[in-house]
Amino acid sequence: MKHAKTIEAIALGSALVVSISSTFLPLDVAAATACDNSTDGKGSTISGASDRFVKTNFIPRCSPNTVVKYLDAATAFAAQGGSLKGNTVYGSTTEGGGGAVWCGSSTLSTPLKASDVKDPTGSATDGCV
Repeated sequence: MKHAKTIEAIALGSALVVSISSTFLPLDVAAATACDNSTDGKGSTISGASDRFVKTNFIPRCSPNTVVKYLDAATAFAAQGGSLKGNTVYGSTTEGGGGAVWCGSSTLSTPLKASDVKDPTGSATDGCV
């Protein structure tokens, strides 16, 4: 697994400010599609593995007209999704308390197209791109 880390130190007067950041997910993990405009409520099987965050295979339940993409790594899981009847894309991860956040953009279609939902990236700690 590849983890990129950055450490920055800045002296401000008599204070020392230290910033540590890292990518949320390994950049070598490929994203996949969980829901792709399902009409029967079933998504694609998400396979579990001992070296991934998801340990057991499961089939997600998908609302009609939704697209959901995900990224599954050893220590975290990220997802991004939206309804093809709406115009909002949301992202979420297992990092830090979770709830979905709005992945806002003025370039989204109204209504959404499947291509508006992007693969979550390893550098996005909120599931957005």
